[in-house]
Amino acid sequence: MKPGTKTYLIDGYNLLHRAYPDWLHDQSLVRGVLTRAREVLEARLKAFQADRKPTCRILLVFDGEGARGARRDAGRNFQVLFSRAPETADDLILLLCRQLEGREDVEVITSDLNDIASRLHGLRCRHTTSEEFARLLANRAAKTGGGHRAGEKPSAVTDEELDGWLRDFDMHPDQDEL
Repeated sequence: MKPGTKTYLIDGYNLLHRAYPDWLHDQSLVRGVLTRAREVLEARLKAFQADRKPTCRILLVFDGEGARGARRDAGRNFQVLFSRAPETADDLILLLCRQLEGREDVEVITSDLNDIASRLHGLRCRHTTSEEFARLLANRAAKTGGGHRAGEKPSAVTDEELDGWLRDFDMHPDQDEL
């Protein structure tokens, strides 16, 4: 890793549930919705990372129930990791913090104060809540006109596009109010 690289260690499902609850609504048990929500989050994080290259590394961690501890490189300095049962994403995040502390500038993104944030004390890792980080992502999208520069393909799906797709597939959380 290059000197000056910042690693964002992200509690994936926590960020989805806390910052984007309408993406999952009651449909969170429907596999396609959860998969799509992860894909949209990944696209937003890649757009965020693109503004910071080459000094940004993202480790996006999810609970791996059913995923059998999968690890996927999603691009340069971007990995999607799934914990391996009985390990949880919380356990994997704390393990990665211990492995990376002192070698990299690490910022942990989670609103899980009991299982993760409170256990970061004593480690050389910073903590940001999922809600704060979501605001940072939203501000970035607003500054770049929805996540892409003129002449480029959009690197992320906008909230309006996501809402439209959810409505089209009868999965929109507010469809009863329409």
